[in-house]
Amino acid sequence: MKKLIITGVDGNLGRVAAKEIQQLVAPERLIFCSYNEDALKPYQELGIETHQTDFNQPDGLADAFKNGEKLLLISMPFVGAKRQAAHQNVINAAKSAGIKQIVYTSLVNAADPTNPSVEKKDHIFTENAIKEAGLDYIFLRNSQYAEAMITNYFTYVKGDGVLKNNQGDGLMA
Repeated sequence: MKKLIITGVDGNLGRVAAKEIQQLVAPERLIFCSYNEDALKPYQELGIETHQTDFNQPDGLADAFKNGEKLLLISMPFVGAKRQAAHQNVINAAKSAGIKQIVYTSLVNAADPTNPSVEKKDHIFTENAIKEAGLDYIFLRNSQYAEAMITNYFTYVKGDGVLKNNQGDGLMA
């Protein structure tokens, strides 16, 4: 029996996905992954297969995915070459492990060449890597994550309340 894999169960979206899928799928059909071993313990107690994974390190990823059929790849919380490499590690390991389908949390208009956003570049890189791997896929093209925006606002409110750009002059949309 092949299983469904949820990555990032320690994060905001991953935690909600883990909670919701447990209402639909028996524990023995699930694999939950996180870099945070403590976040996995409650799921282990429920009889869910868990694996501590670090997508920045490809070693052991294919073993963590070997019993899976479908994998939810929740995009990593960093940008640029580091995220692209981490996503590529997951895709390579998924293919090696025999995963049939990747569900990926991408971005609206990821392929739009007029959008120079670093975020967009990472998402289209990952979408293309999944396609090139020959895996079936579903791309969940979300708009900006609301919780990310709210988290940022609270960060600034707890500070001096001024949103600063990289020049530090406070001129930011």
